[in-house]
Amino acid sequence: MLTELLVVAPVSAEECELALHEGESDFEDGLVRACAELNDVEFILTRDARAFKRPSVRAVTCAEYLEICD
Repeated sequence: MLTELLVVAPVSAEECELALHEGESDFEDGLVRACAELNDVEFILTRDARAFKRPSVRAVTCAEYLEICD
């Protein structure tokens, strides 16, 4: 049921390269951002939306997402 609501994005060499060169605060945030961008997702759900400095995908907390979808 969860996979119908969310995208489980693959991580390949392309995502790793983007994560290393796009300037996020850490590699894990860079991977999340790269996966989101390459898979055309609408939102990154996170506990700290400020962690994503320059995403082309909107980063929101779970509470913010619930407000948007309400």
